[in-house]
Amino acid sequence: MGKDKKIQHHNFCKLLAQMLKENLGVEIPQEKICSLIYEYHKIARGYTRLYPDVAETLVRLKEKYILSVASYTQGCFTKSELVELGIDKYFSYFIYTSDIGLQKASPKFYEQCLKIVGKNAEDCVMIGDNYDVDILVPQKLGLKTVWIKNPLTAHQYTHLFEQEPKDMINLAEFVKLPEAIERILN
Repeated sequence: MGKDKKIQHHNFCKLLAQMLKENLGVEIPQEKICSLIYEYHKIARGYTRLYPDVAETLVRLKEKYILSVASYTQGCFTKSELVELGIDKYFSYFIYTSDIGLQKASPKFYEQCLKIVGKNAEDCVMIGDNYDVDILVPQKLGLKTVWIKNPLTAHQYTHLFEQEPKDMINLAEFVKLPEAIERILN
């Protein structure tokens, strides 16, 4: 029986290292492969930049909460981007779908995240811009959520609700995130 592609997620660097070894007899450490791919990735897509107020907002949040990254990405790329942007220091946990082998569309991903951080669902707030998997899936498990409405992608989710969600902030107003979290936790 094959893997369920709706739930499983691969680790690209690990797979590439295995293929190089099996097909070419070349052994390259997975970390080196990730570094090379990341450099190519930067050239292909350009450099990542922070939106205004993100760093300042993370400072405020870090003072009061334990922050974690739970991302549907290849971990080695995203971690490198966070380091490059200088914001990795605000996060205590880094959980990537590629590293745990589960997609965010699966409740099992969020269950694993809760296990890793040692928290119960009712004690956590999931913040994300993908309404399908960042908001709806964690809500089913009892997590509180804040949807970051990104003007570039929000139109993809309008069919999922009759009116805009109550716990939502516009990306341009990211600085309001601490107040939104405080409101839903109280």
